[in-house]
Amino acid sequence: HMSTTATASSSCGPPAPAVVSRPTTRRPLYLIQEMASASAAMAVTTLLFNPFDVVKVRLQTQNQLNSSQRLYHGFKHAAQTIIREEGIRGIWVPGLFASTLCDVVNGALRMGLYPSVKELLHRAGAGGVGERPGEISLRMKLLSGALTGAFG
Repeated sequence: HMSTTATASSSCGPPAPAVVSRPTTRRPLYLIQEMASASAAMAVTTLLFNPFDVVKVRLQTQNQLNSSQRLYHGFKHAAQTIIREEGIRGIWVPGLFASTLCDVVNGALRMGLYPSVKELLHRAGAGGVGERPGEISLRMKLLSGALTGAFG
């Protein structure tokens, strides 16, 4: 159930906006939406930042070579060399599927479950209340984050 409460407006200015509270009970659809949103966010993040991981891994693996055998001399040089020799696919594609799959699953579990776990613990009375009535305490938020973080 969604409840809407309109606040009283004074005669000295525009009316105050209506305050819409969150649903009082979570349904499975909310959980699916939260997990799907978290997964989509992680997929986009992985797609955007995979080139940095490719360069980082290349730099890390070359550290096993003698200094005379090293191909790259820093992050910028490594990125430029990879693009010049392998093209844009050489810096973007390696590891993209595995990273995306891993991050999508972890994102769904860690970020997607957080709101539901927080509400479940709050209803169970495990964490106390925040500074204002109805607010969830910092302790509850930290506990929820620790529990959902343990999944990944």
